[in-house]
Amino acid sequence: ACSFVVNNTQTDGVVTFSPANQTGNGPTFTPTWTLATGSLLAGHAPCNAANSGGSFGNEGAGGVRVLTDGQFGSVGSAINTTLATCGSGAGGTLTYCLAGSEGGYDLTNIVVYGGWSDGGRDEQHYTIYYSTVAAPANFIQMTAFAYEPTIPGSVPSATRMTYTSASAAPLATNVAAVRFDFTSPGGENGWSGYSEIQLFGSASAPLTNLAPVLMTDTIPAVGSDVVGSQVTFAAGFGGTTPIAYQWQKNGTNFPGATSATLTISNLQLSDSGSYNLVATNLYGTASSTTNTLTVNPVPAPVNGIIIAPANQTSFGAGFTPTWTVPSGSLIAGRTPSSVGSGNFGNEGAGGVAVLTDGAFGIVGAANGTLATCGSGAGRSVTYTLSGLPVGYSLASIVTYGGWGDGGRDQQHYTVSYSTVSNPTNFIVLTSASYDPTPPAPAGVPTADRVTITSSTGAPLATRVGMVKFDFTTPSGENGWSGYSEVQLFAAFGIYSATHIGSNLVLVGAGGTPGGSYTWLSTTNLTIPLSAWVTNSTGVFDGSGVFSNPIPIVPSESKRFFRLRIP
Repeated sequence: ACSFVVNNTQTDGVVTFSPANQTGNGPTFTPTWTLATGSLLAGHAPCNAANSGGSFGNEGAGGVRVLTDGQFGSVGSAINTTLATCGSGAGGTLTYCLAGSEGGYDLTNIVVYGGWSDGGRDEQHYTIYYSTVAAPANFIQMTAFAYEPTIPGSVPSATRMTYTSASAAPLATNVAAVRFDFTSPGGENGWSGYSEIQLFGSASAPLTNLAPVLMTDTIPAVGSDVVGSQVTFAAGFGGTTPIAYQWQKNGTNFPGATSATLTISNLQLSDSGSYNLVATNLYGTASSTTNTLTVNPVPAPVNGIIIAPANQTSFGAGFTPTWTVPSGSLIAGRTPSSVGSGNFGNEGAGGVAVLTDGAFGIVGAANGTLATCGSGAGRSVTYTLSGLPVGYSLASIVTYGGWGDGGRDQQHYTVSYSTVSNPTNFIVLTSASYDPTPPAPAGVPTADRVTITSSTGAPLATRVGMVKFDFTTPSGENGWSGYSEVQLFAAFGIYSATHIGSNLVLVGAGGTPGGSYTWLSTTNLTIPLSAWVTNSTGVFDGSGVFSNPIPIVPSESKRFFRLRIP
């Protein structure tokens, strides 16, 4: 038989507090609460995280990303992997920005779930602040509460705190951002476990007569790239619509740049400069902070291979770089076929699973979307390239990384590969060692990208069956760094042509995943391409691979084929 107690709610006259708790009988348990859907934070990472010298991922916890995944998970057995650890001895503060409504949001209730393996770290303790669209940088205290259930000390415990308004009015109106400070009031021992944070409410009516207000400052704050690449700048404003936008370069209007983002393709040295976004409506004008972009020449090839770096930083808050992570990686969604010694999950990082999820995530928010690699962490990963028995021709390798500051943002690794005919013999392809210069200031999150391509147009390697990344050599700046994504891309072409039954089977790779293609054929190579006939059509698979059986026509002594995209 269990013991069940119903308590009265509590209130400070403005906010009503409704605490609840459950405990388990065994080593682990999941509480029976049903988590509501529709949270304004669902699936969102924080826009800023201040660690106060700690981390949001101690004891194998999931880091900040578990706080908005819509599930409680389980507690117990000293694992607590579905919790983020917060408090004065762990992650300090989290700020969530509520985008999507020009007037902000009217908050009706806040629900926070937590727990621990025992009664030692199950107290919820934090102060909640909010800012409005009229003053997004000015945070106002909403409430502070500390809830510590009375439970036996040896059983896993779960807690739930619900905050509602003590009146008919919302908890707060026109909200632009909400901040949780886990360092105050002080907790029972400096840190506690949390599994979910939910905010509920609705879009506020647009504010009238409000001049533009900067909501999201220029990203990147500082950036560098190479000639021929592409960069995107972004900033965000609130205020009464309509709002007109104009990007400026070195204080002069940039022609045609009249939206909240600016993308410059085929970068040239002359694109180096300082950029900012000016917003104007009937009630005033505001500007984002001026950033700095440096465009460098393409590095000289070494042994026929070009290693081209790029980096971005913010103005101090956690951020997601503006790079578009392309689809079509040969290892998209895959875990390594083998992992070397070490740990790929330090300081709340996502581990090897995040390296192929197709997203950069956020850097600077306790680095919860990074895998930590190097001589002091996860040492090597090997990926098997399945799908084509003949192996793949590699066109490029792209790696993304970063850290909460300039202390662990260097990319350093050696890439090796083996062929399908000799899978145990790994051949060194190249080594990367990129440390952004100048380094990011203390406390400024940084992101970097390294692209490896051939300088001759030929593939980096052919008939590749496995690729290994060794993060221990060359040696990094302090033994380990953060990585968010590893991508391998196939060279476009026909890899094999075989005679099977009455068909010619053509197999290849390097197309756009999900994109269409057309097989053209002719018996006369002297005619122009426009006179070739359509033989068949198809669609590239999720890795850009194609395989087509084409009926053989015995009456034609020879026939020529060409693959056309799109």
